[in-house]
Amino acid sequence: MDTTPSGDEAGGEARHLAAITAHVEKHFGKVALVFHELISDELHLDVLLVAPCEDRPCWTLVTSGMSEKPMSVPAGETAPRRAELLMTLDPGWEMDRER
Repeated sequence: MDTTPSGDEAGGEARHLAAITAHVEKHFGKVALVFHELISDELHLDVLLVAPCEDRPCWTLVTSGMSEKPMSVPAGETAPRRAELLMTLDPGWEMDRER
């Protein structure tokens, strides 16, 4: 598993990635690969990849970094201001770094 922060990440972003990775592994399975964003103006966004397994027969992709910045929420709403995204894909989906 490559969860090593890229050279341009600040310490806070590395801790954020480690915390989200631990959460994903607790609830979805071992992170097989991290797609690191290479260039970022304001926010470093990675995608964690969990391979299909018997208990969870799909690819699971989870963002790491979106929650570093709060989202706009209409006045009076109690919706969370910070979030990450999760997506599942069919186990037959080709997960190739080159695509």
